[in-house]
This record gives sequence, structure tokens and C-alpha cells, in this order.
Amino acid sequence: MRKVYKDNGEFSENAEEENGDVDKLILEGEKFEESGDFLSAAQRFNQAALILLESEEHERAVDCCLRALKNYEKIGDEKGIADTSYNLCIAFSNLGKHENAISCCNRALKIYEKLKEEEGLADTYYGLAVVYL
Repeated sequence: MRKVYKDNGEFSENAEEENGDVDKLILEGEKFEESGDFLSAAQRFNQAALILLESEEHERAVDCCLRALKNYEKIGDEKGIADTSYNLCIAFSNLGKHENAISCCNRALKIYEKLKEEEGLADTYYGLAVVYL
């Protein structure tokens, strides 16, 4: 699972380390979005999505990922787009929406290859393999 953004600007290694309230994170994301701070909005929505994936609330995770993706796209943050596309792949795969999952993985792979992001490539190839199992 991808890293989770924490309020202090650092990242924790997994969603279990961050016990934040999902609804609070979503509200913060909405406030940042309204104020034009699209990076902070995207980070909050993505963090909420990861926590939701950990708690197996995959539909809500998809919604948060899509909101994060929209904000990363507004600012052209390719790494954020790739990370969120990977997270969407996992959520869609868990919902049995394999075509959507494959599409998200392929998007992430293209960006990770461009950025020469080896960890992201490895994670995404693994995620793609899981989709095909």
C-alpha cells in the first residue's frame, strides 16, 4: 500500500499508523479545495482513501481517490496522479472491477516509467498481477 500523508508534512508507511478520522480528512480536503490549495486537498483525500482501503470500504475509497486525482490533475502533479491511480487500481480490483483496475494501473505505469520511479513501478506491476489472479 502506498504511503500516507500526515498533518506534519511527513509520510507514514501505511494507513494503520495514521488513525485520523476519515470524515475529518474529507472535510479538510474540501476546505483546502475551496481555498484553492489543491495539493493539500489531494493529500487529504488520498490519505482518507488509504484508510478506507485498510478498513475495506472500497466504494468510499474510490470516491476519495477520484477526488484526490482531480486535485492532482489541476496542479499537474504527475507523481500524485500515478500514486492515486495505483490506489484506484487496488480499490477497483477489490470491488471486482478489473477493467477499471487495469486502466488505472496502466496510467500509473506510464507515469512511473516517465519519472523513473522504481518503487512505484514495482508496486504497480504487483498490483496488476493481483488483478489478473
